[in-house]
Amino acid sequence: MMSGASFEARIQRLDTELFSQIVSQTSNADKRSLLAAQICTRECGDGYVYLEIGSHLGGSIQPHLLDSKCTKIYSIDKRPSAQPDERGGAHAYPGNSTERMLSLLRAIDPPKAMKIECVDGDTKSISPSLISLAPNLCFIDGEHTPEATVADFDFCRRVCAENATILFHDYRVVFRGLRSVISKLKNEGRRFSAHALLDEVYVICLDASAIPVRLAQFSSQVREDDLWSTRNDLRLLKWRAMALKEQASALTTRLLGRG
Repeated sequence: MMSGASFEARIQRLDTELFSQIVSQTSNADKRSLLAAQICTRECGDGYVYLEIGSHLGGSIQPHLLDSKCTKIYSIDKRPSAQPDERGGAHAYPGNSTERMLSLLRAIDPPKAMKIECVDGDTKSISPSLISLAPNLCFIDGEHTPEATVADFDFCRRVCAENATILFHDYRVVFRGLRSVISKLKNEGRRFSAHALLDEVYVICLDASAIPVRLAQFSSQVREDDLWSTRNDLRLLKWRAMALKEQASALTTRLLGRG
């Protein structure tokens, strides 16, 4: 198990090895951005509550598990074997179970794994009352469709603390849902700020959050906010065309095989 002093030193230098014991579907740049947001959150108080939507194996939970300032971890996942994706088709998640994730996390630090509470379900149907402690930091990496992105964000808003930070992964895939989220906040007159980080992390800070000022210390992780760029739309069309081509090829192969 890692000592508190070792963890402090490693998180302060954005050490991506904090994610090393469980496979995480994030790039090294993503990991550094997630650690930067974690540092900013833990600097704002004596402790914080973390909520994650779409945990799979628990790879992105690792640095919060090790963080003594993280007092509670909520993991929400409907645990599908495959789910829809904006890029076309369905993305597979073999062996996607809460039991498997918890066994991997317990192997890192059994006592600290006790602060994890899992909810198997979809944010469109589970009750916000299941989240008894208001999260200060949320990470959304669930189903990559506009409807799910908006639903996951709405759930986080209902349960999170004042001045909370909500992170999204794969922003280039879920950009249509993110656009709806931003438009909704503007129409409501809700105070917020949005920030784009490397590689695929998008950050929304609610209310009078102190996070935007603190993020300034991580300028190397900040990138151009091109959420509304047509490049995203064109990239999505390309992905969908490629997916259709692959599906057509697979169907042709099956038909020829039957012949």
